[in-house]
Amino acid sequence: MRQLGQSVPEEEMKVEVTLPDGRQCVVPISWAKKMQTKYPGILTNSMIRAHRTPSPAPAQLDQPLASESDHDSDFYVLDPTQDPSIPVLATSSPPPSAARRRTPSPQPPKHSPEEQDAAARLIQQQFRAHQSLKHLAELELTFDKLKSEFTYPALFDLKFVASPEQSDSPTPSSTKLAFNHPVNRSVQAFEEGLTQLQIKADAILSRGNPKVKSWRKRLIKAVEAQLDQLDRFKTEAWSAQHLAHLESATKNQTDDGCEDVEMTDEIMNTDVESVSSDRLS
Repeated sequence: MRQLGQSVPEEEMKVEVTLPDGRQCVVPISWAKKMQTKYPGILTNSMIRAHRTPSPAPAQLDQPLASESDHDSDFYVLDPTQDPSIPVLATSSPPPSAARRRTPSPQPPKHSPEEQDAAARLIQQQFRAHQSLKHLAELELTFDKLKSEFTYPALFDLKFVASPEQSDSPTPSSTKLAFNHPVNRSVQAFEEGLTQLQIKADAILSRGNPKVKSWRKRLIKAVEAQLDQLDRFKTEAWSAQHLAHLESATKNQTDDGCEDVEMTDEIMNTDVESVSSDRLS
């Protein structure tokens, strides 16, 4: 019972919310504002509208009032509860049809705190999926930019050393490329950019969202294919230039051997001439 001097707190305004899965619910307006602030872009203003409490339908008379013509007959509309001594008299008019009675329109159900928590989790899932898709779109733009700005060079600037490790290696390592050469820097930057893209794309969680999972898988496969292509190019370039280096080294050794033979012959001829001159003298 309400006491004097005490005010009853007014019930918080309710709004009708359309959830991302299409369901509708009636929630406090503070809850809707909280979801909008915490997960922007998911619960838009178009998904929230004022909740109008249906006004009670006007009282319907079970039987029509008596007309003037009824006053001349024995049929009246009476309420027996007012005077039990008066008998109930029926009227000859038929009852109103169901179509004439106003039926209130169905309202969205009001959700309990547990159901509101479930709706909040749904909005959170949609927000995370939205963020993941946005991140994947940014990574894909970066990937396209890397590919468009990179051109495969005709040759590497390789440094060959006479070591068994380098002679037997089928592909160049980063230590065998001259870092101060622009061609090598562009290749190394391209490879590093692709590797970072692969790591970032792999770190994105799909959380069961099929669209995020499919997009991430497609992007990772594209990056891996580009890395494989770069590795093949490096292997082929290394093999070709390494072979040319070995051929050049072999030729130089042969030329050096020929020069040594000529020098030996020249020395021997000088000695023979010296011996002959000694005998003649």
